[in-house]
Amino acid sequence: MEAHCSDATCHNGEAQPTLLDDETLYATLTSHISEACGNIPVVTPGDPARSALVKIIKEPCGDAGRMPRGCNPAPGPEYTCLPQEYIDAIEQWVLDGALH
Repeated sequence: MEAHCSDATCHNGEAQPTLLDDETLYATLTSHISEACGNIPVVTPGDPARSALVKIIKEPCGDAGRMPRGCNPAPGPEYTCLPQEYIDAIEQWVLDGALH
């Protein structure tokens, strides 16, 4: 997560929610509502379709572009979005109940 989501220019200060890898991360993920992505929780345990995190790493969501910000989904060496195996793992974690 740190390499893609919580660097100094994104969720470590500028963008909301702040995603610091500390004791508050789980509570932030499961309680913050993403207004830009249709007023749904960032993570809805057991429901990837109602989890802004899953939606936004796959495609633009509502008023928010695909994350990480500015990623290029073009196939080949230009691809700069999260690797598919990361997306699959996050989606499976949410589907499994987003256990802490």
